[in-house]
This record gives sequence, structure tokens and C-alpha cells, in this order.
Amino acid sequence: MSYLYKQSLILLSSLLLCCCATTKNEKNNSTENYSVDVLIYGLLQKSNGNYRFAAYQTKLPDKDMPWVNLSTGHPIWDTSKKIDCGTGALLDGLHGSNCKNISKTREDLFYEKKVNKSSTAFSIIITGGAGGVHNQIQFNDDKFKKAYNKAFERIDRNTISEIIKEIKYIEEKYYKYQINYDSKLISSSGLPDIKIITKDDSGFFENQIDFREKINVQKNHLPKIDVSSTNINDFLMVLRNEKISLFNQWEKLTGEVNVKCVSSSKAFVFKLKCPPIFKFENNQLTGTVHATVESQRFPRLLPKKLILQDKNIELIFDGTNIGLTNKTNNFVKIGNISFYYKTKIASKSFNIELSPKSSLVASNRPRIKYFPIEWSHLDFKGVTKAKAMKEYVKYGFAVKYNIVDTNKDKSLFSEKVFLLKDLI
Repeated sequence: MSYLYKQSLILLSSLLLCCCATTKNEKNNSTENYSVDVLIYGLLQKSNGNYRFAAYQTKLPDKDMPWVNLSTGHPIWDTSKKIDCGTGALLDGLHGSNCKNISKTREDLFYEKKVNKSSTAFSIIITGGAGGVHNQIQFNDDKFKKAYNKAFERIDRNTISEIIKEIKYIEEKYYKYQINYDSKLISSSGLPDIKIITKDDSGFFENQIDFREKINVQKNHLPKIDVSSTNINDFLMVLRNEKISLFNQWEKLTGEVNVKCVSSSKAFVFKLKCPPIFKFENNQLTGTVHATVESQRFPRLLPKKLILQDKNIELIFDGTNIGLTNKTNNFVKIGNISFYYKTKIASKSFNIELSPKSSLVASNRPRIKYFPIEWSHLDFKGVTKAKAMKEYVKYGFAVKYNIVDTNKDKSLFSEKVFLLKDLI
């Protein structure tokens, strides 16, 4: 047996004995007896060899610094991370030095180098004694708890007791304000006490819009406690001043809501003039909104009735369907119908045969919506009653037909000018 192998076995035996040997039961370092029952954060730092809380605050701090939640005794940074800094010689070679550098930069978060001893023993066997260790940077929970408890013991008990009392009182008041605020909003649902003053410049408006549906109210956000200090006594003083300020803010904010009006409708163009806030009076929102209806939109505007005829056929348009009548004693075939609107023409081919002295039944009548109409040209926007009394629109039809016995193609064509108000 070689000398190197003998030395490896001796070293392995020593490691196994070390790892398997029983040790005294040590008291578990717990932070559960060193906590407060309100949310405060403390900055745990080492000064002159002793740990203390160098700052306090109620707002969630930076998670990359040694802030501790004093209500749970737990660190707010991620303690589960394990940084693998490689495998090096047992006597701390290049990789071991790298571990030292990493752990040194994270000492404030209680990270330090740990050696995986089982990995070391296994490595010695497979390398025949050459040796190698698996190094990791890990959170030292035991060291953290000792430091936390020492720092907590330095806090004045009377001061922390007063802080707890103040924060609890502030939190109770906060929830009371919130509940009362929500209750008032519910009772004001539908805005029954909001006064709407309407001015109709269009001439068409007949209370066709419920303007209350166009009014959006948004509750105010109530700020929460935001106190910080580097001294626990100063923290208490700042907290008491903050309490007075918060109560004044809550009183004002829960007495009103923010207001935003939406001026939009498919049919009407209107403007709503809203105040920036509505205030509560007797638990009801009160205020005045001015509505000005400027004009109305009339999309797809068509004549309600249009009749054209010659001695052979008659066309009657009712705004939706096209009725056709054969007035002759012969069969008539309809080959094409064209619809004229403004300066546009929409044509459609047909193969309709009408018996002598007959009319198309309702179910067979051509429907205008199936014609290739550019509907944007029949979308009348910004219409007022005054404008409708002056503007004219031209519509018409052309029909190409054939009288069977004569075998002659004929045309029926007529246009009519409408006053816009007669189309509405």
C-alpha cells in the first residue's frame, strides 16, 4: 500500500469521525421573542463590534440592504441564494480566495463561505488523496439571529411600546375612514343629487342621453404611514406629527371624489363641463354639470319613400325594400337596378321575372342594404336643425327591364331632391 493512499485513508477517517461525532445540544437562537406586532423595518448594522439598528422606517425598504422586518424578526432580503464559487485545493487555493472576496462583499447580509465536507471526503477518495473542496457562499442563519437579538435588546422598551400603540391607533383610524368613505360612495351610486344643466344647440335633443352615465367619479387614495428616522426616539416623535397630518388629509380626501366627464356618443356631439371634484353633503355627492349638445349624427340616411314609374312598371322604395310592379299585359324581366345617392351610383344585377299585372311579394323584394353603397357618403355628421332646413340631398333609381313579347330593353330613371329635415 502506497504512502499517499495510507495518508488519504487516515485523513478520510478523521473527517468521518468529525462529521459523525455527537455534540452538545445548543440552545436554538430564535427571534420570535424579539419582535413587535406592527410593521416596522430596522436597518441591522455592525458598529464597533456590536450590532444595532441604524435606521427605522414603515415603508418597504431596498431588499438589497440588511433591513429586517421587526414584526417577524425575518430579513427582507433573499436568504435562500447559494453562490457556488468553485472547487479548489484544501489549503484554500485560487477558487477559495474567490470565495473570500465574494463573502466579504456580502458580510452585511450574513453571507459567508461554507465547505461541503461530504463532497471533500468523496473528492479525496476519487482523486487518490489529491483533494479538492466544494465551496459555497451561504446565508448564516444562526449568526443573523444572534446579531438581530443583540440589536433588538438595545431598543428602549418604553419607546417601542409607545410606537406600537401609536401605529395601531393610526391603522384603526385608517380602516374606519376607508369603510365610511366606501359607504358614502355606495349611497351616492347613480349620482342622484348631481344637477345637470343642458343647453341644446342642435335642436334635436330631447333628453335622449343620460349624462350621469358619462360622469366618472374616482375615490381618492388615502396615504398610509410613511415614517423614517435613524433614532428610535426621533421615530416616535415623527410618527406623532405624521399622525396629525394623516388624519387631516384623510378627513379632506374622504369628503370628496375626483370627477372626469366623457364627451362621447354615437348619435350626438356634446360637451360636458364638469368640476374637478364633487363634495359629500349629508353622505351624498353634490355638484353641477353643464351639458351643451352641439349637433347630431345621422348615419345611413335614406329617403323614407321614393316612387318612380312609367307606363310599364312602377318602383316604390320604402327606405329598406324595393317594390316592383308590372303594369303591362306581358311578362317583364328586371335585369338591373341602380341606386343614385348624391353623386354616387350603386348598381346590382337581377334576374327577376314579373307576371302581367303583378307585384313582387314582400319576401322577394330587393333590399337596399345589399347594394354596393359607400355608406360613408350617407353619414351626415354635425347636423343641427338650422342646417337641416337649408341642406338638400338628391336620391334616385334606374331600372333596366325587358318586355318579353316585344323583346325590347327599356329603362326607367328618376331622381328627386330632398330637404335634409324631411329625411330625418
